[in-house]
Amino acid sequence: MKDILPDASINISDSTPREFLDRMAGLADKSDFLKVQKNYDSILNMDVLNFLHEGSLYEGLVGQLIYIPKNGSMICVEVRANWGMLENQPSYDAYVETLNLIFLDLIRTYNKTYGTRYRLAIQGKGATKPKLSPKTQEMFDAFVTLANKNSLHPLDWERFYEFARACHVFRTKTNEENVFRLLVHAGFDEEYALKIATVYGHLREFQRYI
Repeated sequence: MKDILPDASINISDSTPREFLDRMAGLADKSDFLKVQKNYDSILNMDVLNFLHEGSLYEGLVGQLIYIPKNGSMICVEVRANWGMLENQPSYDAYVETLNLIFLDLIRTYNKTYGTRYRLAIQGKGATKPKLSPKTQEMFDAFVTLANKNSLHPLDWERFYEFARACHVFRTKTNEENVFRLLVHAGFDEEYALKIATVYGHLREFQRYI
């Protein structure tokens, strides 16, 4: 099963987000390996700075600094690439390696140039695992303990619907991918777990309009 990729971010305090992005772009322009593309004021109401890395083993490796106004002083950090034999998604370790490849030296240079102590905060591997609230965990455990894991019976589906409803009521931030991983961990076949998780996604989307 594929790893869940970590969140990464930089919290800034010495400048506005736009000024920070411009400074990072200026530093990257001095690199032999990075080409910068700016996409400010996009239709999605965010500023995106792309760093195309021309010396990586991964084809089309691009690092991104993303500023979304609702995030305050937090700049989101992502990487994208053609991951080749990794089935379009890297392992946790490969993803972290490419994050550091593009941004670690840039941030060090920024700190030295502007007298800051910024760091690239990367979510730990253990922290990426999906978590439920105590109540929703209790309901999920009841569902998987009693469920026919090869083909859910009507009562199994009823318990699953109650679990999805509880996630809505208790505002549990659990998406389809999280539920898929929880189901596989509980012993469901990956193909069947994907179908059940898709149902969960439809239920949560429907609940938004109730």
